[in-house]
This record gives sequence, C-alpha cells and structure tokens, in this order.
Amino acid sequence: MSFSPDRYTNKLVVPIGIIFVLIIAGVAMTVNSQNLLKKQESAVAPYFSTVKKYTKDIRIPRIEVLGPKGEPVDISDEQRGRLMVLNVWATWCAPCVRELGELERMSRARRLQGVKVIAVSIDLPKNLEKVLNFIQKYNVADVAGYHDYKGGLQSLLPVKNLPVTFIVAPNGAILYEITGDARWSHPGIIEFLSFLDNLY
Repeated sequence: MSFSPDRYTNKLVVPIGIIFVLIIAGVAMTVNSQNLLKKQESAVAPYFSTVKKYTKDIRIPRIEVLGPKGEPVDISDEQRGRLMVLNVWATWCAPCVRELGELERMSRARRLQGVKVIAVSIDLPKNLEKVLNFIQKYNVADVAGYHDYKGGLQSLLPVKNLPVTFIVAPNGAILYEITGDARWSHPGIIEFLSFLDNLY
C-alpha cells in the first residue's frame, strides 16, 4: 500500500518551501552585507584619525539649529530619511576650518547625491557674524550654514573634541563617530559613504 498525500498537503508544501528558501536567501544576503561592510570599514579606517562604531541603536535627538537662511530648523527634518554626515565645527578650531572645504567638495560628489551633509558651528551666538564671514570666505554655505545657537547640539550629542563628525543612517541611528579632520573628498571615503548609502 502506497502513501499518497492529499491535495491539501500538496497545497501547503510549495508555499512552505518558498518561505524557507526566502528565509535562507535573506540570511545569506545579511551575512554577505555584513562581510562587505567589514571590508569597507577596514579599507576606509586609515583615512580617519579616530573612528567609533555605534553598535547600539542610538538615535540623533531632535536638535534645533539656525539654518542657512537664518531660520530655526530641526536637524532630523533636514535629514529627511537620507544618510547624513553631521559635522560639528567652530571658527577657533583650525582643523575644523581646514575640513570645511573638504566637506563641501564631498557633498558635491555625484555618487553621494542622496547623502545630506550638514556642518554645524558651535560658536557662541555673539560670534555669529564671524561664523557668517567664515562661511562666505571659504564658500561653504551649502553645508556649513548651520549654527547651534541654543547649545542644544553640544548638550545632546557626545561632542568632546573638535572637529567631530557623525555618520547617521536614514532612520536617525548614529552609525559612526569620527574625531579629527579628514579628507572627506578622498575617493576612498566617497566609496565608503556610497556603500553605506546603498546599504541603508
């Protein structure tokens, strides 16, 4: 006597098989993405002074700063679901000033059109005129036209040394914290940011 599965069993086998294959494929893709990410991180590490990778889900809080048009804006609203490079600088920080041009050039890279670059000055409000003069002098208003006029950024983010840059996922999670100035327009860094933009 032979066993013959009924028609209901046959109807279940195919969907279960498809679900199983999709789960295996998803796991394989995740493992592959993580391996590629580690490779990219190793390749880009020499271009930065110090890199801290965030392993816990820590989000950028809502922070109000003055925007490029002199109006209050929320940094998370400026991000609008995109990968963001958030730089913190000051006019009295020589490495910060050197870095501004690099950030501006990096923001114009064709491969990074989906990435939002914001450089926020933490100069005291009384020095706002000096900040504006720096922005004009170095022609970096597109990225550096932001000012932490309330001091909220400094109190809500771990800003200890300048310059410091946070790479933030589209969902607002901080991925990396980079301390020290960097050649942001270097092809290796652009390659890394482009990879992150595609990954997230």
